Amino acid sequence: MADLNELESSDTIKIAGADSTGNETNFADVTALGELKTADVISGSGTEGAITVGTSAIEAKVGASALTNRKLLTIFNNSDATIYWGRTSSVTSSSGTPIYEKQMFTFTVASNAPIYLIASASGKNVRVTESA
Repeated sequence: MADLNELESSDTIKIAGADSTGNETNFADVTALGELKTADVISGSGTEGAITVGTSAIEAKVGASALTNRKLLTIFNNSDATIYWGRTSSVTSSSGTPIYEKQMFTFTVASNAPIYLIASASGKNVRVTESA
């Protein structure tokens, strides 16, 4: 690649994403100092609810499917026992990562990246919040 002269290197550069039709959207912004601004924040919808975790793995979500465009998933173990999380539906209390009683975990996770929960006994109350 050839070196750019001062004039060429000072040309305007546009950074943008494109939607499914090819239209440029989501233009990047800079500060007054020329620093690139980035933000990945909760700015959309959200939902919360209680789920019951037992001895069969269950996906951590509120409702029939994960929240569309989900960015954050918060799990609060509201039970008196340890529950376990994993990335596959084959998670067990032996292979999963523990979430102890009254402990909360927050995951940065997309709606197409499920988190599964399991307990060593039935009827464990867990609170789930999904945010987009």
